[in-house]
Amino acid sequence: RETIHYADKVHPRPNLRFTLADCRNLPFADGLFGLAVSFEVIEHIREQDQYLGEIRRVLSPNGMLILSTPNALRSTKMIEEANPFHHKELTEAEFKELLGRHFDHVQLLYQHEFSASGIQPTEPEKIESVEIVEDFASLQPAKYFIAVCGARPATVSRRRSLGVGGIEHQIAIIQDVRKAQKEVAAII
Repeated sequence: RETIHYADKVHPRPNLRFTLADCRNLPFADGLFGLAVSFEVIEHIREQDQYLGEIRRVLSPNGMLILSTPNALRSTKMIEEANPFHHKELTEAEFKELLGRHFDHVQLLYQHEFSASGIQPTEPEKIESVEIVEDFASLQPAKYFIAVCGARPATVSRRRSLGVGGIEHQIAIIQDVRKAQKEVAAII
């Protein structure tokens, strides 16, 4: 409730309302929304079919869902132990099969994470784009799946995109800090 109050206060819009609800039983009319976005939620829910059924119910006939989840084969387990709040992480096949029960069309995208750094002069003459020539798929399996689902095929670009930075880099920093703390504690 505190988060809802904060969101209402910070993001006031006449066409925007923040609501706290059970995603397995949404308090909205059938076909109300043209788009639903759900990132990193489905793995926290036991009743995944019920959850997707509710999203499908509140979407308009041509509505679209954009949904992400960790790849069970390459999950966040590398950070520490298995996440105790994840009821069911999905493999690619399980994710596609589950979504296919609710949506006629499912386009799956892979999200890879990696660290990057850039080097530039202190006073560059002009800003230039940098082209990355790398096949992400050859690195290792996707860390996350992003699905675009609907009653009609999605028109998501088939081109690769790049976001700089990533959790792996953050994990390495955290691990280095923890290691340093242990080394300091051993000395003291």
